Amino acid sequence: MIYLYGLLEPGDAEAGRIVLTDVAGVTGAVSVSACGGLALIYGPHDGEDILPRRRLLLAHAKVLELAMQAGPVLPMRFGMSSPSLDEVERLVIQSRDAVREAFDRVRGHVEIGVRVSTSEEDALKAAISASPQLAAAHARLSDGQADHFAKVDFGRALGEQVGRRRQAAQKRLLTELKPFVASHVLKAPETDFEVLRAEFLIAEDSLDSFTSALEAAASGLEFGNGTDGAAQIVGPGPAFHFVNISLAGEAAGKAA
Repeated sequence: MIYLYGLLEPGDAEAGRIVLTDVAGVTGAVSVSACGGLALIYGPHDGEDILPRRRLLLAHAKVLELAMQAGPVLPMRFGMSSPSLDEVERLVIQSRDAVREAFDRVRGHVEIGVRVSTSEEDALKAAISASPQLAAAHARLSDGQADHFAKVDFGRALGEQVGRRRQAAQKRLLTELKPFVASHVLKAPETDFEVLRAEFLIAEDSLDSFTSALEAAASGLEFGNGTDGAAQIVGPGPAFHFVNISLAGEAAGKAA
């Protein structure tokens, strides 16, 4: 069996071997071999389960990030394996058109993860301030003039207001970022106060412009109570969210 990292274009195979020399991957030494007219990045695999431990996840990511120095990479997700190089070659040839389209899509691009959020306190204050009805209800609650049902109604209305404002803020952010983005994948926010959680496919020569646009858009965010949104960038890295090709054989797949 072999452990899979990803594919390089054939002209980048030698550069891939150079940058991956002596790199300790998830399962040991990393190899780059011709495979169906492309170059496969892979390692040995003894067939045992490979658990998604932090050290191994980082090792997988490191191999792909180094490989990106050689050229565009079609990345495989952590834990993918195949019975043999011949089996991968069969699947590469079988998926030739999809593989070619994927390389065309990611060539010259990187994936950037973006998280934009504000504090719970600021988001709630802003939501109340933006609604005269909520502001009046909040004043009554603060004065102890509301019963249990009024408190429940206030909580529900406030939650709905926060949700509407988050969606509007997210839409504004995406509009500001659109000129610098080839594609994007929205992800569900992890909290009610996370305005944007998304993965973006960005041209490498647009990274600085994208970052500047993100900082400007986050600083003008109206979701908080007059405070800037906190923008976090993850990457650049391999285009995991924009490549949907599996080269794991029928008898293999996820290592754990």
